[in-house]
Amino acid sequence: MRVIAVSASTFHKDRVASLNAGCVEHLSKPVKRDILLHALEQHLALKWRYTQPLKTEFRSAIDNPPLNIEQRTQLLSLLENGEIVKVTEYLDQLAHQKPPPSDITTLLEFA
Repeated sequence: MRVIAVSASTFHKDRVASLNAGCVEHLSKPVKRDILLHALEQHLALKWRYTQPLKTEFRSAIDNPPLNIEQRTQLLSLLENGEIVKVTEYLDQLAHQKPPPSDITTLLEFA
């Protein structure tokens, strides 16, 4: 098991203590997203797939509503089952709806 320590401490001695305790990395809070993703990629042999943010026009909430309850339920089911590839495929499918849900850009950034 690989452990990445996350601590509010920025002192060198605390970083060394984490590494001596068996952690593979020590990140100081607040953790920046890009640093966390890099540490996960490095220590878990991950390869990130990035998508370009969608360019959407401004629309009112009436014209461009957020995910509906069925879409949220489907997304939650995929997440709970750990179907990461299917999550990104489902979000991509939703992004190409006319009109796409208003919160799809944010969801794609997290995917």
